[in-house]
Amino acid sequence: MTDAPRKRPWFQFHLSTAIVMMFVAGGLLGASILISRIESTSHFHGITMTARFYGFPLPLYKFGVAYDEPYGFVIWPLLCVDVCVWLTVLLVTGFLCEWLIRRQERP
Repeated sequence: MTDAPRKRPWFQFHLSTAIVMMFVAGGLLGASILISRIESTSHFHGITMTARFYGFPLPLYKFGVAYDEPYGFVIWPLLCVDVCVWLTVLLVTGFLCEWLIRRQERP
């Protein structure tokens, strides 16, 4: 038998890559729950409506109070764009970490 190293399966990745991706996902989640924009509008009769937008990189949720009634809704097209951005960031992070680790493992 030869002592040649076995080729690593394609989908297998290191624990350190999973930990880095976990921290990146936590950072994306933290950025998404911060208020990205506050908007106040005054209408006639002295009633002010205030809206807060949440999301990263695009605002995907709007919450506000109008006429003393709270409201909130998801902006679905922007949610789809945000999810695509989040997945792209996670995939690039994972591939970059694995590339760096496997480059160091080469003889």
